[in-house]
Amino acid sequence: MFKVNDNYLKLPGSYLFSTIGKKVNAYSAAHPDKKIIRLGIGDVTQPLAPAIIDALHGAVDEMGKAETFHGYAPDLGYEFLRNAIAENDYKARGCDIAPDEIFVSDGAKCDCGNIQEIFSLDNKIAVCDPVYPVYVDSNVMAGRTGTYDPKSETWSDVIYMPCLAENGFAPELPKTTPDLIYLCFPNNPTGATITKAQLQEWVDYANKVGAVILYDAAYEAYISEPDVPHSIYECEGARTCAIEFRSFSKNAGFTGVRLGFTVIPKDLKSGDVSLHALWARRHGTKYNGAPYIVQRAGEAVYSAAGKAQLKEQVAYYMNNAHYILNGLKEAGFTVSGGVNAPYIWLKAPNGMTSWEFFDYLLENVNVGVDAAFLDSRLGFSFDYFVKMNNNMLIPVTYPSMLGAEAPYSNSGKLRTNGFELTLNWTDKIGNVEYSAQFQLTDAVNKLVEYGGADTYKLGLNETREGYPMNSYFAYVYDGVIKDQADLDAYKKLEGVPSNIGIGDAKFKDLNGDGKISTYGDKDGDDGDAEYVGSTTPRYSFGLNLGAKWNNFDISVFFQGVAKRTLFREGDFAMPWSDWWRYPPQFYYGQTWNEDRPDAYYPRLTHGEIRHWNYQASTLQKINAAYIRLKNIQIGYTLPKGALQKLGIERTRFYVSGQDLFEIHNVKGGWDPESDKAGFNYPFQRYYSFGIDLTF
Repeated sequence: MFKVNDNYLKLPGSYLFSTIGKKVNAYSAAHPDKKIIRLGIGDVTQPLAPAIIDALHGAVDEMGKAETFHGYAPDLGYEFLRNAIAENDYKARGCDIAPDEIFVSDGAKCDCGNIQEIFSLDNKIAVCDPVYPVYVDSNVMAGRTGTYDPKSETWSDVIYMPCLAENGFAPELPKTTPDLIYLCFPNNPTGATITKAQLQEWVDYANKVGAVILYDAAYEAYISEPDVPHSIYECEGARTCAIEFRSFSKNAGFTGVRLGFTVIPKDLKSGDVSLHALWARRHGTKYNGAPYIVQRAGEAVYSAAGKAQLKEQVAYYMNNAHYILNGLKEAGFTVSGGVNAPYIWLKAPNGMTSWEFFDYLLENVNVGVDAAFLDSRLGFSFDYFVKMNNNMLIPVTYPSMLGAEAPYSNSGKLRTNGFELTLNWTDKIGNVEYSAQFQLTDAVNKLVEYGGADTYKLGLNETREGYPMNSYFAYVYDGVIKDQADLDAYKKLEGVPSNIGIGDAKFKDLNGDGKISTYGDKDGDDGDAEYVGSTTPRYSFGLNLGAKWNNFDISVFFQGVAKRTLFREGDFAMPWSDWWRYPPQFYYGQTWNEDRPDAYYPRLTHGEIRHWNYQASTLQKINAAYIRLKNIQIGYTLPKGALQKLGIERTRFYVSGQDLFEIHNVKGGWDPESDKAGFNYPFQRYYSFGIDLTF
């Protein structure tokens, strides 16, 4: 009968991140309404950079042509990628690493787990404590770790090097001599680093005792301090004692693409046996190479565009780390990391174990605040959020001398903050069950950074740095010209049409430069155009009402927004935009003439002056707040068993109406829910009835 590898049976439980995933999935299934901030596995969230996407597309196209198709990759990886790695990751930092000492793979995790295969089973391993699980678990599978003590959660034949707050989470040289030393800096999971001088001590020690350092540098892209080495090969003597693992997952977001590499210098030997040759033999036997398209994507990482884009992504993740680090500090927790690595190491409070604290966070903290009162009849939920969206794709405006529109660019940084509030009431009076739920969302966005020229215009601006998305800029309407004296005074301003007359519009000279203009004379001067609002609502709210009595049920849903701005545009803003087009009805009897000297709107005219009177100004500004009866439905369910003989378990009749009425200030019969006033005209009301049958 066949036998299994008993060493696998020694592994306690499941892999760490599998356990985290199971716990989170179980909680989500039990609480589908809860939002979870996932701080477990170090996955990425940002999409691949544009330079990488372009490289992938180009490589895919190559694979579709016979003359450029690629099959199995070379054992060590394609030369174009190994050359790029050697030049940018090593030679640029003064490290003597040749392209043929680089082995391209599908990720550092696999190589860290597989490297132990080329070493004898009687080798003694030393690991930091805490440690990335792969280092230990892969040696357990090989049979190198001895027996497991569940109380201390340690293995008898493993040398543990404590990383504690007392030693700055940096391991000390072990008292027992190891053969294989696992080091990871910046460290997963503590976020700690060591200086070049400290790493040099390890290199000197390994050469002295005849040990090999297995150096995981997957997070080197996050290093910000100058005295922290990016590679162990920056240290003298490392070529004779160190193997280095690198990953494209953390610096370039390749977690879903998979690419990494291992460096084994040819100087690293056990007696006369070259570890480079052993790994080459293992690599060629058990691995068929990373895909060509993926290696081309890896090459793009080292392009000028790739470097710039990935620098922004790394900054995004480090910004998140700073938020977490500072927030936890302010909350009174003891934390470290977050400087040269995206990892934050937190001391569990009140004597909790790590898993106890994990379960506490999952079950009790979640996101925001949840509470229930009055025997759970009244429910309350509050969530506050701050989101930074870096590298967002936005239309960039460049000077007109380019002669064409610029393409969309990943150059925007958008910050959004706000809250979500939910109130629930559920109760019963006699045979009547009823419920009410109110939801309120506050969301404020601001385009923090924007590439290109600040060429804003009157009217709708999709993007402008320092303002919300889809902002309106307009002149400030100052009423109509009342008489000849008013006309003479106003015509002294530059930019005022020469044929302007009594009854025409006045706009304020906000910057006091003696002219009406969108742009001022000085850089940064907005002229007379001012920000007057955004099409994106500040507040969104909804009210759900429901009731059941015997077999009858009713549900009512009100929906609305507040602090939202729309502008009348085009034909809907300008009366007689064409000579044959009637003005919108709300202008009737409201425009200036000699019989209506106090009218709010300027005079009607077919001339060019109409473009002045009815251009983008606060005259056209609309408060687009509204509340709408979005849906109402009334139903009746036949008594159970009424149609069972026909195989029908449940029968429900219902009538419903949608968008039945609204309260708003958008004139002209236009829909306040539309993006632009006037373009979803007229209103559409829906009525329906139906039968629900359950067999």
